[in-house]
Amino acid sequence: MSAEQVVDAAKLMACARLRDALSSPDQLERLPAIRALGKRKGAAVEQQVKTIVQQQVEDAQRATRQLDASLMEIESVRQSFSHIVELSQRAQLSVSPADYRDIRHLAVIRLYLKETLQAISQLLAMPNTVLQLREMMLKDAGKEGQLQLIKEMLSQSSDVPNQVAQIRALIKDPTNLLEAYKKMKHLELAQQQAAAQAKRQNQDTSEVLGSIFADYDTLKEQFEERLFNTVQNSISLAKRNPTALVRALQVVELEERADVRRMAAKSKLMAEHTTETADKANEIAVKGYFMTALDKLKESIEECFKGTFWGINLGEDLARTKQLLNSRVDDLTDVLDVVAPCFPPHYDIFNVFVKAYNGQFYALLARLDAQATPNSVTLALMFWARTDYTQQLARLGAVNVKPSLLDALLPLITQYKERVKSKLYEWFDTILRRDVEKVAETIQLIDGQLLTTAPVDVFDCVQQQVTVAEDTAYPPLQLEVAHAIVGALLYFKDQAVALLSQWKTLELEYLIALVNNTDKCCELTEGLADRLSAKLPPELRDNLDMQPAIQGFTQGVNACLTALVKVILYDVNSTMYELFEADWLRGQVTEPVLACAEAYLEDDYRPYLLEPFVNRISLDCLGVLVYRYSEEMFGAKHQHRFSPDVIAKVRSDVEAIHAVFGKFSIKSQVEKKLLLLSALSDLIGSPATQQSFCEKFHALLVVTPDAGVPVAEFVLARRPDVDKAQVKELAAACRDVWAAHQAKLPEHVDPSVFSDLKLT
Repeated sequence: MSAEQVVDAAKLMACARLRDALSSPDQLERLPAIRALGKRKGAAVEQQVKTIVQQQVEDAQRATRQLDASLMEIESVRQSFSHIVELSQRAQLSVSPADYRDIRHLAVIRLYLKETLQAISQLLAMPNTVLQLREMMLKDAGKEGQLQLIKEMLSQSSDVPNQVAQIRALIKDPTNLLEAYKKMKHLELAQQQAAAQAKRQNQDTSEVLGSIFADYDTLKEQFEERLFNTVQNSISLAKRNPTALVRALQVVELEERADVRRMAAKSKLMAEHTTETADKANEIAVKGYFMTALDKLKESIEECFKGTFWGINLGEDLARTKQLLNSRVDDLTDVLDVVAPCFPPHYDIFNVFVKAYNGQFYALLARLDAQATPNSVTLALMFWARTDYTQQLARLGAVNVKPSLLDALLPLITQYKERVKSKLYEWFDTILRRDVEKVAETIQLIDGQLLTTAPVDVFDCVQQQVTVAEDTAYPPLQLEVAHAIVGALLYFKDQAVALLSQWKTLELEYLIALVNNTDKCCELTEGLADRLSAKLPPELRDNLDMQPAIQGFTQGVNACLTALVKVILYDVNSTMYELFEADWLRGQVTEPVLACAEAYLEDDYRPYLLEPFVNRISLDCLGVLVYRYSEEMFGAKHQHRFSPDVIAKVRSDVEAIHAVFGKFSIKSQVEKKLLLLSALSDLIGSPATQQSFCEKFHALLVVTPDAGVPVAEFVLARRPDVDKAQVKELAAACRDVWAAHQAKLPEHVDPSVFSDLKLT
């Protein structure tokens, strides 16, 4: 019975039952209930039909899958038997007619083969019977449109596994990836068409479709895994099977072009700004094979570096380290020679490899422990990065690759600088200790100057470190070493100046040599600054500051000169306490002091020091002498009066001091230093008139503004020719002069001896 006949019979039966149920008018009230009951039964029947059809479809699918698998096995058996037939024919031809026993065995074998092949032929005829059964089953199912789709699905269900198996066999050999890709595109198109039809039907149909193409979805994952694995092994594959790599890249390029079309279609749909087009645009998926291939390639490079350098301590075996580094650099030569020609030109794959390799080298060097990496390793890695690596890249056409590997070594460079500074400290301590302990061996007269070997030894060490830094041809390292040298030179200066605290016990020749040593270091530092500056590029040159070292040695020279001044003053200090005592008037104080100072300056200092240094020592001594002379003149412990013989002696001393120190210093500078004593000698010898005394007092205020009225009162009180009334009158006049002078002074006035004296 056909489906139409079943429907007609159902209608007649329904009419008869309805007539019986509504035989009287009173039963019309039951009509709504009858209608509801009919709908419920109709829905239940429809659901039962769907369930039955779905069950039949699933059974057919399982049977089809089993049948397909069986057919493949049968086909395999048939092919193997065909080979056996061929072999038996060859064997029969090779057997001699006299070998009856062999001929008989062959005949029996051929008989068995014939029977087996007939059985296989019967099995191969089974698909036609299955298709006939499918058609009979479909004729009895409902809903003509859905059944037609199920027919197509069932037809595909027998073909999809076969195609999947063929493709799976193809992708085992990467050379067949392009062919497999084309077959997969056909399957993908069939899946899309079936999905579009299923979408117009119901959920059950979509589930059936999903089960049919389940193997295809798994195959896609396997295909992509095989494809990207092929790209990952580009270097090794390009050497032994470049065709396979080219086929894989052709697939990537085809999908890249397809993605461009997909993106264009998606953008076009999104531009329409409707819900329907937005949904359609969201359904368009961009596969991104190109970016995935690049990511996989970079992952393989990272894994390659991990495999090469895993467990390797770069600082233990430099030869082994360089060998491993260069082996990875050599990969880039293979990339340029055999890999790049396999890739589409617009991929610029060589630069992709260069950037990826450079990034891995950078990360490798950046992971080095600065504290544990010796300076020798730091220099070796810098040399490799600066020469071997850069030159190899340049030969391959890659220049200015960023980031620079040398930047990865910056922490090592900082540590290198600290180690250089520490090593220089150690060397400088040794040099200075030897300098002090073996003065007789180290001191020498060079060009009229006493010097030790310390400056030469110090700067030999410095120049050695500069040369090592220059050999790296890396300006940042040179700059860091320069900073380390500045710190070390300041340390040496500080240690040398610290020796001056022992000036009383050090030999005078060594103190003189320290002056010349420090000055020589200052000169050598200036030359070093020129050398370093010439090697640095303009952008780093401004960061080079050698002035702290130069200024440090200049200050060291001053400290050494001060020590030589102390030597003179130490010898005359006790004698200067006798100023303005009886022996002073007899010429037994000032004269010995000046004689001692002149002997030091003339016999000990001038022959071995530069003239500017002698001039400086002379002026410093003179300044101290003037201070002490003025201090003793107004000292409370002395009971002298400014009598004519005292005044004459003061004036005589001023002339003698000028005569002695004028031999070693510029006369104008000596006269400036002696202005205070000259003004004091004029004040104490001034006539006791108000005009004259006030003029001399004003002249003193011009020389030393902090003199004050107590100085005038002290002088007047010690003048035997001035009585108390004159003292009071002249002091009042001096007070007016002082007040008028103070009104013209700036806020700050340099102190003099009178700031320290407490005159009452």
